[in-house]
Amino acid sequence: STRFYAPLAIGNHVDHQHAFLVGVKLHQEGHQVWFYEDMPYAIIPGKPEARLTVASPAVEVAALVDVSDVWNTKIDAIMAYPSQLEVIFGGYANAGTTRPEIDAAMRQHSESLGDGVAVERFWAVATS
Repeated sequence: STRFYAPLAIGNHVDHQHAFLVGVKLHQEGHQVWFYEDMPYAIIPGKPEARLTVASPAVEVAALVDVSDVWNTKIDAIMAYPSQLEVIFGGYANAGTTRPEIDAAMRQHSESLGDGVAVERFWAVATS
């Protein structure tokens, strides 16, 4: 079956909140939906936890996916949006604006979730 992906809306952006609600609706219609952690908001201490306290319905971890093989491509994709680097990565997330700074901040978060392996964490509507 098809799996849909939607943002967890950690950054509280209205468009991401709406997309989260679409994901919830798809789940309610019987589809498999995984919510991804919006970056760089998920690397800001306390932001993921704050979102989880208000996410409705509640969500639980669905998977930790090893992204080691595509890590450089992921950072390339981030660097392809230079207009966003200063505001979002530099100011909002305090992660810096250069490739090495962003790579380090993202890698620290990713490897902390994967016990030293670069992973992405996905969430699903809680079953309990």
